[in-house]
Amino acid sequence: MPKKPPKDPPDGYDIGYGRPPKSGKWRAGQSGNPGGKKKGTKNGATIIREIMERKLKITEDGKSRKITVHEGLYLKCLDPALKGNLKFIAYLVRQLEQSETKEAKRKANRVVVPRITNKMTLQEAAAAYELSLRADELGWEQVKEGELDEEED
Repeated sequence: MPKKPPKDPPDGYDIGYGRPPKSGKWRAGQSGNPGGKKKGTKNGATIIREIMERKLKITEDGKSRKITVHEGLYLKCLDPALKGNLKFIAYLVRQLEQSETKEAKRKANRVVVPRITNKMTLQEAAAAYELSLRADELGWEQVKEGELDEEED
């Protein structure tokens, strides 16, 4: 039995794949999520950061002290590594190398910005301000004069 040809849609609007009926479309200005995200809802990164920053009480050599969960996990990995477990050794060495690489990159992206003072000429102050703006654009860490020496110790 042959299929009937489809009726022409009103207003010349075709309904089909990628073209839902107008009755099912959102009205202009209507949100697809009217309730929205609830206030105080935490994402996964926030939850894991809060868990890792919790404090634990441990006892070492008869002395009690508090450490973060993050530090505690590294200490747990240290025991098997010291006993010769190659996976834990490789993991800890890799973590150390990654942290050193990050620190080296952070230090490489540092710029010393002179403090703008009343004793500067207008050109010196403008140059310091321009350097500060350029550092912001490039995402460089800005260190004021004199602060760099104290941090390097």
